[in-house]
Order: sequence, then structure tokens, then C-alpha cells
Amino acid sequence: MNRTGIESLMMAKGGEVFPDLTGDGKVTQADILKGRGVYAAGDEVQGMMPADVSRETNPDEVAAALSSLEKVKPETDMINEIVGKMVEMLEAGASEEEIIAMLGQMGLDQEDIQTAFEIVAEMVNMEKQDPIGSELNQMM
Repeated sequence: MNRTGIESLMMAKGGEVFPDLTGDGKVTQADILKGRGVYAAGDEVQGMMPADVSRETNPDEVAAALSSLEKVKPETDMINEIVGKMVEMLEAGASEEEIIAMLGQMGLDQEDIQTAFEIVAEMVNMEKQDPIGSELNQMM
């Protein structure tokens, strides 16, 4: 029998030959991982994916999800545009009153304006907590 590097190393150190748990005819790191319980039947890594996730994707579910995304896309685009304009104005030194006036001209009511300020405040807070991640998001 031809020994692999792991088998030879174990034999040289006086140890026993590790069993071939994967059944591929040789002892490899996969056998060791399987022996430690990392791999299960079929050599799938346990605990890496939620139990309810299947390999097969239901085309109807995908179509429904895409349809839902398409329905909210115009609103999402508008929010991104509003937030972008607010950030530009803030960077240019505009006052809160000037930003509120601009948002009013765009047709936003007081509740929408408050929400827009909350979104921008959250963005600023996130930038302070994770400046690298924030910069990466802006690059995309």
C-alpha cells in the first residue's frame, strides 16, 4: 500500500495510521476533519448553512422576490436621491433650514423630512463606527 504524507509522518513518529474515513483510498486532511466531526456524510460541512436552506431554488419564489424588489425600486431610488442631495448640501455647508426648504420643494412633508434626517444621521453614525466599511460601500 502506498502511503500518503500524513500516513508516513504518523508512522515515522510511531503513531498509528489514521483511518480512511472518506473512502477515497487515501488518508488526507478531509479524513481528519471528518474524524473530528466537521464533515458529515457526503462531505458537506455541518453547521455552515441553516437547516432550512436547500440546494434547490424554487423558480416561483425567486420570481416573486424579484417582483417585490421591482415594486419598491422607484421608492428606493427616490430615497437614495434625496439622501444624496442632503449629503451634498451638508458637505457644502448648507444649514438645516436650507435642507428642509429643499426637501419641501421636492414635495416631502414634515414626517418624510424627519425620516430623511434620521437616515442621514444613521449614515453619519455608521461612518463613525466603521469608516473603512463606509468607504467601501461608497466605492460600490
